[in-house]
Amino acid sequence: MAGGRQGATGFDGARLRAVRRAARLSQRDLAARIRADSAVIANYENGRAAPRVDRLRQLADALGVSPSEFLPDHSGVSSLERLRVQAGLLQADVARLAGMTRTKYAAIERGQTATISPADGRTLAWVLGVDIEAVVLGQSVARAAYVRRADRSGSAALAAGVADTVDADPTRADPCTSRRHPPPRDTACRSVPAGCLQ
Repeated sequence: MAGGRQGATGFDGARLRAVRRAARLSQRDLAARIRADSAVIANYENGRAAPRVDRLRQLADALGVSPSEFLPDHSGVSSLERLRVQAGLLQADVARLAGMTRTKYAAIERGQTATISPADGRTLAWVLGVDIEAVVLGQSVARAAYVRRADRSGSAALAAGVADTVDADPTRADPCTSRRHPPPRDTACRSVPAGCLQ
């Protein structure tokens, strides 16, 4: 589905059911807390539907857990998409908070961009509530997957990054000096290891 209407990637309805039952709530009670019909909750739990990321955040808040409670266990490095879902944000939300277009953020999340600037890395770390290393690694996971897909399709231009046309917005202020969007000092303004972001 397009336009941000896609369900949260990796959503596990059985986990929602377990957390709801542990909270001693009926489907009707949970539905009332998020202002939805109980059939919606039943569809989520039975795997007939997956909630959008913003609804996933509502479910998590209503049950007093993190949105990641409803995702499969994941060891290792998280992609930018997973970091965004764990934060309970839509692509449009991340883009707006980061001061970039949705198209630009979507290209970064898909791995279409070969690298991200240090300023974009710091901003995304602040928006997603993670450190800059998680953003750099998440983008590299997405980039590797994008290159693998391009290699399989035989598109050398995509694999080489020729299709990467997302440019940085030169009018956007660095978040470490911006008064409009000051990031927390403990995450976004950490020094970037040499060679991680170019």
